[in-house]
Amino acid sequence: MMEIRTTPEFSTVTENKLEGYAIVFNRTSNVLYDKISRKFFTETILPEAVDYDVISRSDILMLINHNKERMLARSRFGEGSLKLEIDDLGVRFSFDIPKTSDGDYIREMVMRGDFSGCSFAFTDEDVELSYDKDNHCAHRTVKKIKQLYDTSIVINPAYSATEVAIRQVEDLVETEERQVTEEPTLEVVEDTAWKEELDKYKYRLNNL
Repeated sequence: MMEIRTTPEFSTVTENKLEGYAIVFNRTSNVLYDKISRKFFTETILPEAVDYDVISRSDILMLINHNKERMLARSRFGEGSLKLEIDDLGVRFSFDIPKTSDGDYIREMVMRGDFSGCSFAFTDEDVELSYDKDNHCAHRTVKKIKQLYDTSIVINPAYSATEVAIRQVEDLVETEERQVTEEPTLEVVEDTAWKEELDKYKYRLNNL
């Protein structure tokens, strides 16, 4: 299953071109929430996770809100109207805004600031798991991306995770929670309060 992540590194628009960063390296994400596993986690993507070989073997669509019926550009195995470049910051995209109703729409929405983020869909090949003590949740370090599927200009970020990642995150969090339970400290009280806040946050997410 694909994973979807969102980055705020978006973007500049001129009359005819839109550009920005779909993926940013070495930056810890905000706390992400997966509705399937009902778990929180953070994530970092390493620079070596993406190379031009990944781009050249991927058919990558530039979409509006991950809707394949609203395609703005396309990089088909490294060629096409969607230009992707890798630099020290991340994976940068650019494309000429199409002369379509969707092109006119996205130009106006971006210039007004109504669309404020970019998102990318991918499958991973190598992930290292650890525990984020600052946020009291699992942390995923993506060391290698297997394939990219689309980049999207989005209104509301959508987060999901692969079935394998869900199991890994659940196991890690449960292990850490058992350790906290077995070794009572003052942090246990803090963790309980934190969980109450997470429950409130989860309730708001599930009732959007």
